[in-house]
Amino acid sequence: MENPDLVELRGMAARLREQTRRIAAEADQQKAALRDQRRALQREREESEKETREAWRRGELSPEQAAIVQRIERGDTSWAGVVHGTDTHSSAQEFRASFARQTESVVADLRAADPEFRAEHDRALAAAERPDQP
Repeated sequence: MENPDLVELRGMAARLREQTRRIAAEADQQKAALRDQRRALQREREESEKETREAWRRGELSPEQAAIVQRIERGDTSWAGVVHGTDTHSSAQEFRASFARQTESVVADLRAADPEFRAEHDRALAAAERPDQP
């Protein structure tokens, strides 16, 4: 006769192996979904950059935007440098300031038009003021 504790232990081990298999399968699915999202975002970014270059060639950009595109085309900077602040050129600084103003305007419009957005935004702002709390 087999030891009941050993039987129970084998059953637990089998259940744990099955749980581990399911968790690994779910993790693989999530990684695949993230990979797909990353590819889609990359395509969108490339398309946006292409449209911006075309607008520059047609003379449709503001002088600050045109200066950035010219500098990127020459290899003097990158969009990442402009956006992340490592590019300190005046055109990049103006781009960041303009983007911030546009974002603030959109947020103000959303706050005025959507009470749910306003409440969630208020919660996010309050949480940002308390970074040491979850």
